[in-house]
Amino acid sequence: MKRMKHPTTATHHRSLLDRELDGNLDRIVKDLRNTGDSWRTIASLLTIMTGCYVSHEALRRWYKTEPSPKEHQ
Repeated sequence: MKRMKHPTTATHHRSLLDRELDGNLDRIVKDLRNTGDSWRTIASLLTIMTGCYVSHEALRRWYKTEPSPKEHQ
């Protein structure tokens, strides 16, 4: 059985997180990546901050153009 893709699901989830963070999701993620935090750490922090579960894989997909902490050194 082939899994159906729901293109609006990720967008809705990201919008929900952003709304819970008063529109600061992108800034928070960028700031945490710039200080060297991993996607897993950021996902855990966002889940705690918003009460909305987000996986590290979802964050990595949403922000795939963000450099890894190693690239900042």
